[in-house]
Amino acid sequence: MNYFYKTICYCLLSLVATSISFSQEEKMGLEAYKDTYMKKYRELGFTKNIERYYYKEGINLNKYEALKALGLDLKDFDVQVRRLNYKENALISDVIVTGTIVKRTYNPNQDVYFHSDYEIKVEKVIKGENLPQIIHVKTISGPSGEMFINTSEDPELFIGEKVLLCLDYVSINEMTKVKERNGKQYTINVSKGDLIINEKLSSKSGYLYNIAKDRIGSDKEIIEIMSKITSINKL
Repeated sequence: MNYFYKTICYCLLSLVATSISFSQEEKMGLEAYKDTYMKKYRELGFTKNIERYYYKEGINLNKYEALKALGLDLKDFDVQVRRLNYKENALISDVIVTGTIVKRTYNPNQDVYFHSDYEIKVEKVIKGENLPQIIHVKTISGPSGEMFINTSEDPELFIGEKVLLCLDYVSINEMTKVKERNGKQYTINVSKGDLIINEKLSSKSGYLYNIAKDRIGSDKEIIEIMSKITSINKL
């Protein structure tokens, strides 16, 4: 889930989706799993009080050592005080793909939440299931009336650019909770399957670069690391 979006939202979310109906037996099973998860969190000696966040993101605490061996130490993971790195974003993102940005559509209406829609032609799926060949990525940045909103949370995206993207599905339910809490009067202009960006890496001549334009490794190397993280974390 997007860094800024997570920071606002994660405290608002319940650990069990209230929109799903569970039997009493199933509820007891879920509660037992939660208790076991929280116990494991404490046993590992975590000092940050964000176990609810870890649980919600489906982080497999039993794979702590295996993830650490890949340079991903969960004890350093802190969504509240800094941007996550590409390994951390690989762990918590719903979708990871490589592809090409093929189209951008602006929405200058001041009443909408997202002002830009990007179409990405997917070339390789690293994480995610049943993705279409063209996916839609939303950003807040874009024209709004006579102004142009440019938020630090949205990386620059260019038509024709080859990218590796860590993405999350937009949850209308979560956005509605944030809207109600903040008293905002905007329209949540999303469709099912729309995504937001957690991490953008630009691909140039076989190497990947972050938004600070630092080269972090070859396409092959980074994709392999992300694939391993995704595989290890499976429950």
